[in-house]
Amino acid sequence: MALGDILADDLATDLADPVNGPILASFGITQLPYPSFETNNYDTSVAAALQPFPQYSGLVNNYPTIGSSTYHSLQLMGRKTVTHGLSFIAAYTWSKTLTDTDSALYASGLQIVQDFYNRKAEKAIASFDVPQYLKLTWIYELPFGHGRRWLNTSGPLDRLVSGWQLTAIQRYYSGDPLVVFDDGVSAGIQFNGIRADIVPGVPLTVPSSGLDVTNGTPYLNPAAFTDPPLSPVNSFVLRPGNSPGFLPHTRGPGHSFENFGIVKDTRITERTALQFRADMFNVFNRTGRGNPDTDLADGLPSQGGTFGLIFDPGQDPRVILFALRLKF
Repeated sequence: MALGDILADDLATDLADPVNGPILASFGITQLPYPSFETNNYDTSVAAALQPFPQYSGLVNNYPTIGSSTYHSLQLMGRKTVTHGLSFIAAYTWSKTLTDTDSALYASGLQIVQDFYNRKAEKAIASFDVPQYLKLTWIYELPFGHGRRWLNTSGPLDRLVSGWQLTAIQRYYSGDPLVVFDDGVSAGIQFNGIRADIVPGVPLTVPSSGLDVTNGTPYLNPAAFTDPPLSPVNSFVLRPGNSPGFLPHTRGPGHSFENFGIVKDTRITERTALQFRADMFNVFNRTGRGNPDTDLADGLPSQGGTFGLIFDPGQDPRVILFALRLKF
């Protein structure tokens, strides 16, 4: 990459050039990769000659057996059996997942892999790393009707007030890992992607609240990220970006999900019963916020771009489903 614009030159021409020849020699390039390179290759550029297998325009391994991942966690769970009609399970996980490959397949998941041959440089938190996760599940049988604390009666009134339950599943967890990159620049050689440079001493985020789906809500600080140095003519990046595979301490907005239900069981006869239920997804109708735009190629907001802005909600609007079931 450090060769910059020379990567686009014809190799044989540059080897004979009094200026570029010594430059190539300083990188250990003193001859053609094989004798017929100039006459029998898909490309005769310096970039093509530097590939591990210059005679091929590309290689694909769908199932590479490389990569290393580690997962550590503290997991806590509290369970309460039915007492006074209430039972619940509360589970909390505090964890960290580190990896140098985000997927077992060739696609690398959501990673922007800069150097396939230097896995250590790719080690970072995983795209599926969730450091904080709290889940609550509970059922509450309302204390009304026959055999209950309140309105302990029988007959039509009992059928009306007994058999009610409230249920809920609540989930609260950390925001998604973010990777900042620029797919509008080229390395001049076959490269999987270019991550951004992080500007030292500059906060990565800006104060942010609410959601503006029209103009975008600022989230990432555009002043904190920039492209790696570029060559003067072809704008080839001269080195990989210094940001990690995923930012270790900056994430997308956190997630909150609450789904509630109301259930009413009514005994009609000894063998038949009627159940009514209402299931409410996103019961509080939280909008939430999606992830910001992390592609520098989309331009800075000060120049009409969308980098660092959030446009999408984090979840769908409230949905209520009603159901009536006859059991016999």
